[in-house]
Amino acid sequence: MRAILALSFLAIGAFAAVAAGQGFETTASFPEGAGATPNFKRLVIEFEQIGITLTTDNNCPRVAHEPAGDRQVPCTELYRLENRTTPFAAVAIDTVNATPGLFPQLEITLHDAPKTLKSLVFVALNLQSSSPKGPAPVKGYVEVPVASQLSQKDDPGTEPFVALRGTQQVFYRSVIPVVIPPAELERFRAKLSSAMSITDPADFDRPYVGEVTGFKNVDSVGFVHEITVSGAPRGKKVTVKIAGVEKFGAEDLQAGTAVQTKALPKAREDADLWVKLAIDTDSVKKDRKYSVDTRMHSGWRDGRWDVGPTLDGTFGNVTSKAPNTAALSFDFKYWLNVADGGVLHSQSVTLSPVYRTDRSFDNRDLGADLVYEPIFRVLDQTLDERRKAEKRLGGPPLAKTWGWRIRPSFALETGRHIASVSADVRHTDFSRLRFGLSSTIEWLQWKLTISGQTRHLFSSELLLQDKGVVQTAKSDKNYGRIDLSYDLGAVSIVSTHMNGRQPPAFSSTHSTSLGIVFKF
Repeated sequence: MRAILALSFLAIGAFAAVAAGQGFETTASFPEGAGATPNFKRLVIEFEQIGITLTTDNNCPRVAHEPAGDRQVPCTELYRLENRTTPFAAVAIDTVNATPGLFPQLEITLHDAPKTLKSLVFVALNLQSSSPKGPAPVKGYVEVPVASQLSQKDDPGTEPFVALRGTQQVFYRSVIPVVIPPAELERFRAKLSSAMSITDPADFDRPYVGEVTGFKNVDSVGFVHEITVSGAPRGKKVTVKIAGVEKFGAEDLQAGTAVQTKALPKAREDADLWVKLAIDTDSVKKDRKYSVDTRMHSGWRDGRWDVGPTLDGTFGNVTSKAPNTAALSFDFKYWLNVADGGVLHSQSVTLSPVYRTDRSFDNRDLGADLVYEPIFRVLDQTLDERRKAEKRLGGPPLAKTWGWRIRPSFALETGRHIASVSADVRHTDFSRLRFGLSSTIEWLQWKLTISGQTRHLFSSELLLQDKGVVQTAKSDKNYGRIDLSYDLGAVSIVSTHMNGRQPPAFSSTHSTSLGIVFKF
């Protein structure tokens, strides 16, 4: 018997350890509410604050030793289970036993099973708990709704390209154990999709069409589930409600939460898709000069790894002085450890097999880049992050109007010139050192980004001059870019100036343009 009890407490502890990271502070459940003969007379209240101990003063009925003598303390003096849809309606409680230890619980025996869970609330009139070393204890008057709960997963990771609609992961905490057999999972997922709603509180009468694309149990007991939801618009705080995961009698239980979807990107390097259509503004001969600036990236996260392809290119017509180069890479980024509270917010190393070409495909490189990128806390204070920090402190987020970001990078580029207009360069190996620096200043919707790169060439490479003059050189090559943008969400108006030389041909770039950017 002791072994069975020990295993039961281990299972409860394992479940609480899982649930503690899902954003649920207090939960209510019927552990025996599933199966052919469900039992809704045993209710468990769990407090997800590890380190709190519930004292035996929470037990009832119990004998209280008082100066006037011992007396019996009934449960009605300490607790209520209220049905708030009906005035003065309550479910009688027979016994309550507190479970002291690492994962505090109240095990409650009801006189009768509740007839409904709608607006059912467990009330502790004077909860007694202690926390000698842990967080502040939950004490006094406490209310716990007997209801399913939904919370947004903190870190959804890197997601594939989804344009204006994104995927979000939410945790669903059920009142009744739910375990779906694999053979029924697809039908169950479709059922949840039909019963899910996504609405914008500011535009409530126009709901979004969403879909449940994934459902899995997080714990072995069947109380915590991860649900993947698609169809929510980017850059909005929406309300997601999901019904049909579990039933109490004939009624489908429902849970809802506010979900902050992935923000629309502000910077070129943050976007899944960045397309700028521009006209050059530095023409003095009234020549028509057009350019297209694009960057596409898709990625997946697995632990510390971010993996995915990137296409980066800028092309112009014949008269434009755009770079006329493109690079296709497949990036393997690994996030390194950083010390808590140190100067570094994060740091990463990226290995990227990369293919570079010019517009004519006459000059092509095939190689690999190894990049180290440190992110310093004091230099990485974007407007979004400063507003989130202000909100966590309890202040008005919109009071923050400025933000900045300065990020250096160090890279080694190696490979081979697989094609070149110069016979001296064609089919030769190359190696370069690259230092980059990108700095951004934000003010409300305005953003000024200045970025630059300098490359040291260890071997002679093609230096394509104006009018097709071919030279080779072994020296340092620089490239700079300035973007001034006004952000309108998925669209921005951007003025760009580019100057310098880039591989594979290191042709001269000198261009100023004004255009419109579409970014997702």
